[in-house]
Amino acid sequence: MLPTIIVNLSFLAREVNDAHAQTQHHAKGMLLEAKRAGEALLKAKDQCQHGTFKDWVQANCRCSYRQAAAYMRVAKLSEDADLRTFDGGIDAFLQTFATKRPKEPAPEFTQRDAEHVLRIHALAERGAEHERDVAANKLTRAAEAYGMTAEATVNRANALCPGSQLINVEKAEQTFEERLKAEASAYQRRADVFRELEEKFFNTTKEDLLRILTELRIKGVW
Repeated sequence: MLPTIIVNLSFLAREVNDAHAQTQHHAKGMLLEAKRAGEALLKAKDQCQHGTFKDWVQANCRCSYRQAAAYMRVAKLSEDADLRTFDGGIDAFLQTFATKRPKEPAPEFTQRDAEHVLRIHALAERGAEHERDVAANKLTRAAEAYGMTAEATVNRANALCPGSQLINVEKAEQTFEERLKAEASAYQRRADVFRELEEKFFNTTKEDLLRILTELRIKGVW
């Protein structure tokens, strides 16, 4: 039977403390590297065409897009935090500082903003196939900037600019329909007048005919 080896408490304490120091060292190293990766990703995102950044990450980076998003958040949040004094890894850093950062108030939603939102919404609804997806993404981001959903943003825009949601073709059609209705109404009024004249001309005297012609001039028909 092998003898029982008793390790004294001082040795065990040193082991714990050394391991803890190594954990903190590696955690800080991971955090600093995450910041470096995030800064590079943010620069790459600025250079990529809109809507292509995720594909670029998947094609060129060994990390997942979700991990890349975490790196970019570390880079952004580190502007308000000293990574060298933080004891923890990436997840702990994000949980700590993402909740501490004060939420900026949503910008004022002006009539000009409403018109812009409605133009994007029109493209998302009735644009060409390649335009609809891009416009829908733009609408979502615009809504998030104002602290609203896309549907709520469009409703608010419609309230600020009633009728502005019509695109140019629809406005032209609406104007044409209104003109047709006005012309049809004017034609109906003239038809009523002529029908009234037709009834009066039968068995009418000369004096009555003159009176009818005078009425026509007054009404602007003749």
